[in-house]
Amino acid sequence: MFSKHDFLKEKVDPKLVRNVRNSRNVYFDKLKQNKSLREERIKELNASKEKALTKKTAKKMSADATGRQRMNHKKKLTRGLKRLHEPNFNGGENVNESKRRKVEDKSKSKDVKNIHSEQSLKQHPLEQKLLMIHRNSH
Repeated sequence: MFSKHDFLKEKVDPKLVRNVRNSRNVYFDKLKQNKSLREERIKELNASKEKALTKKTAKKMSADATGRQRMNHKKKLTRGLKRLHEPNFNGGENVNESKRRKVEDKSKSKDVKNIHSEQSLKQHPLEQKLLMIHRNSH
């Protein structure tokens, strides 16, 4: 199939050789790191009698932890919703289209505010007279 002569002529990738040499060290470093983490966890679980908690403090700590977890979960859920309500999020539409709609929405909101203010003033006859005088002066 292959002769010895063919193998001797092929070039060797130096990066590959370096990776092969270092792979053993990397593997054993990871093993040592995992072992030290496991030992730390075991030490935390086997707390001494001095560090032992009362039932009351243990319940309080667990309640605080669950509260933090709930808050983090709510934050994660609302991140997606906030993005939909952000002014820069165009929902897949053309950016120019969304800008045009924003301008239209602003003008509509001003008109709506004016209508609501006029309706509230119409309820009181004195204020209605003042409104008429104000309109005539402009």
